[in-house]
Amino acid sequence: MTLSEMASLLGLPVRKDGKWQLFKTSATKGIGLDEAMEGFTGTLKSRQSFNHICTSVMKNISHFFLEMC
Repeated sequence: MTLSEMASLLGLPVRKDGKWQLFKTSATKGIGLDEAMEGFTGTLKSRQSFNHICTSVMKNISHFFLEMC
C-alpha cells in the first residue's frame, strides 16, 4: 500500500484540525524507523515549545487584567 493510499484510508487528507505525517516503515526489516522517530520527536519538541509560549502569553494576559482591576 502506498502512503497516499494509507492517508486516504485513514481520512487524513480531509482533516483540518492538525498536522499529520506518514512514514513508510517496516519493523521486521528495520526500514524507516529512524526517520519516523525523528519526525515524532520533532513534533513533540515543537508542541512543547508552542505550549510553553502559550502558557507564557496566558500568564501575561492574566497579569494585565489583574492590574486593571
